[in-house]
Amino acid sequence: MRYGMRRNSETFVYLPRGPRVQISPPLLPHLAFYEALAVLDESDALWKETVAGLLTLRLFDSWSVVHRRGERLQAWEVAGVAEAVDELPQLHLARGSLAAVVAAVREPDTAPALALPLLADYARALRFEAKWLLAADVFATMLSNAYGGDEELLITAAYHRGFCLRMAGQLDAAAASYDEGRALAASCGNEAGLLEADVSHAALALHRGNLPAAEALLDGVIARAGGSGCMRVLSHALHERAHVAARRGRFDDAVVFAYRALPLCTDADERDRILGDIATAMGDAGHHAAAWDGHLVLTATARAQETRWVALANLIELAAVRGDEANFERFRSDLAGRPLPAYLLAHYHLFTGIGYRRFNQPESAERELGAAIAVAQRYELNEVRIRAEGVLALPSGAAVARPAAGEPAAPVARVIEALRAMREMADATVGA
Repeated sequence: MRYGMRRNSETFVYLPRGPRVQISPPLLPHLAFYEALAVLDESDALWKETVAGLLTLRLFDSWSVVHRRGERLQAWEVAGVAEAVDELPQLHLARGSLAAVVAAVREPDTAPALALPLLADYARALRFEAKWLLAADVFATMLSNAYGGDEELLITAAYHRGFCLRMAGQLDAAAASYDEGRALAASCGNEAGLLEADVSHAALALHRGNLPAAEALLDGVIARAGGSGCMRVLSHALHERAHVAARRGRFDDAVVFAYRALPLCTDADERDRILGDIATAMGDAGHHAAAWDGHLVLTATARAQETRWVALANLIELAAVRGDEANFERFRSDLAGRPLPAYLLAHYHLFTGIGYRRFNQPESAERELGAAIAVAQRYELNEVRIRAEGVLALPSGAAVARPAAGEPAAPVARVIEALRAMREMADATVGA
């Protein structure tokens, strides 16, 4: 039985306005899925979900081709894919989006372009689990089957694909995807999309350690975006500028940049992530009480479960830094056993190990730090691995020091007050 064997060999993206844009899709469609399956056994829990994803993407490829010819897929071509998706657990993160794609294929009046957001949902589920190359393949599938699709969605898909490739260490491929996003934006005169290309290339420069290049690109976007009315991109650029400042060790500057980004952001989930980065920078700057306030707000108010989990992980570390063993155990227990994505699981073990070391439980500390290193090695999370190895190398009884800051400068003091007010409002809301 074949599932989606018809191959769409087009290498052009057609947006509703503007000329077609040539892109460079993978030489072998869905290679990342085949490579993932090559190292799995059929008895592995990941086997079924990877097969279901692969079959759904191949089905989408076929649907896109036959739809443009005015034809429909045969019922049997869809049925096998539906069975593979139905075999996933009911609460599986990707099941809903995959099932929605299959349902759209079955709907006679639905065009593939209208189902592209469903593929984006599936890609986001893969990103959540740090399956970067699989997510990048899904975004590539969107671009390869983009005829008649929403321009904002497709431009964003190119940038998201680049992000996933960057996180997977494929930096040159990431740069190429960012350039494709720029070309798509240029083809339809999308100013925000053009500016977003510079933000994405700045993030890539930061990843490579080229901080001056990242700063120059972001400062250029910040200067241009406001005048162009591209507030979403301005917010993103300020947020990335905060990351650059943090990498330079200028944590107060990071706080101020991120706080400037916050009111410009209209996406609730992204606002939560910006607030989380403000709290993290506060902690790095030594303003521990303000960091505590910010992360506590997120545990109570963040919409996305992942953001709440990240806040809990940061509170575990802060409780260790502050010598607060009761809250350390409280937050550690809250997060223990959760189905955390790889990067967060590594940090959970790292922060728990730091806490156990602070509270004189050396065997537990060694176990957790070892677990952090194991997860970091498997998923190439080098910063976590290096930090965990550094903590393990400390002399017995030595604590991980994070000294408190002195009196904050006025701009930071205003943010500290704002975080305190957010904390009080969140407390009042929860208590009501």
